Amino acid sequence: GQILTIIYFLYYLINPLVTKWWDKLLK
Repeated sequence: GQILTIIYFLYYLINPLVTKWWDKLLK
C-alpha cells in the first residue's frame, strides 16, 4: 500500500505543474 501512497502523492504534486505546462503548450 505504500507504493500506491507514493504514486498518489506524486500525482497530486505533479498534476498542477503538468496542467500549467499543458496550458503553455496549447496556447
